[in-house]
Amino acid sequence: MPELPSGLRLCISKLSVIDFHAQTDWFRCPYGHFWFLTPNLTLSPPPYAPEDEIIFDFLSAPVPMTRKEVAQYIHVFFIDPVHGMFWRGDWLDNFEDSCALTQEDRGFWRSWLRDSQDFLDEAMDDCRRQAASNQNMSGTYEKFSGEYMIHMTMPASSLGSRIIPSRIKPYTWTQWMEREHKLPESVRQLDYEMAVNFVTADLQDHGYITQRVNRDRISSPSLIAQSRSGALAVRIVVARAPNEANFSASSITELKAGSPTDVTEFAFACVVLLPAAPRLEDGRQVFYMKYEGIKRV
Repeated sequence: MPELPSGLRLCISKLSVIDFHAQTDWFRCPYGHFWFLTPNLTLSPPPYAPEDEIIFDFLSAPVPMTRKEVAQYIHVFFIDPVHGMFWRGDWLDNFEDSCALTQEDRGFWRSWLRDSQDFLDEAMDDCRRQAASNQNMSGTYEKFSGEYMIHMTMPASSLGSRIIPSRIKPYTWTQWMEREHKLPESVRQLDYEMAVNFVTADLQDHGYITQRVNRDRISSPSLIAQSRSGALAVRIVVARAPNEANFSASSITELKAGSPTDVTEFAFACVVLLPAAPRLEDGRQVFYMKYEGIKRV
């Protein structure tokens, strides 16, 4: 719990990782995945004041394997002299971007974090333990059909990692369609791989022969395919609704610059995912896909 040179008092927490306390009445998620709480950014955008009620959704992700990965699930709390500890909406992985620290504060904060790495190891252990226990989940919870149809509200000044039945409520259909989240990199990678498989199959249905597929979501191009007219380089852009999958002029330049010299055609494949409920029996999430074919550039 550092106090920075400016007087700002902070602490970090792993309360986004749900603690089920041996409860088995909950939804399943895939093997090696864990449940975490994250705000609905459409209905409940940060920054939060101590008295604010935050709308949280239940998401799952692969267990983090490194300290850098687990930092995406760590809250940074502010300690207010009047209201006490509260969450403003800051996460450890991008805290220095979301909070305007002085240069002196920034140096002190980084030094404190270097001496607090064991906390990140403990958080990874919590994720692993929960993932192991998730194999015993019933696959249902009370009268709700799936976790993508419910949310839980909590005050910014008293966040917790337990399921509170009295605070769980269903979404209306409109609200469900409009939910936006800060997705961890592992989930973004899974979304990308799903889109790659879908686009590759679609291109093959249209007579293309896939020559190379890039599984790194931030690299360009995503795949190279061959047709009778020549080689085609495709960059796949994927987003979860309500966000749209878009590309820019700089993305086009990057695609062309990163493609082999024998490529004669370039295109983008924009895929929007809409999560559906309930999950499959093994806990995998089901998605509706919005895809209108490749867009040549």
